[in-house]
Amino acid sequence: MQHEMLSDIEVAAILGLSVWTLRSWRCKGRGPQFIRVSNRCKYPARALSEYVRGLATGGGAVVAAGGGAVAAQK
Repeated sequence: MQHEMLSDIEVAAILGLSVWTLRSWRCKGRGPQFIRVSNRCKYPARALSEYVRGLATGGGAVVAAGGGAVAAQK
């Protein structure tokens, strides 16, 4: 079974962010879950879908890179 993986460029475009913002979030433990492969970070499409769904419901949490949730900053 193959799982679709997205690059940071693709994820930034989907979320309407700059790549630098997405990378900054990643360093701070914010944003969608990612997997580090060698020196690259890849985002499972399923994790991105779950992240976006969480934003759409107004859950008030941001899925952290480690899989936990942290309170959204206002």
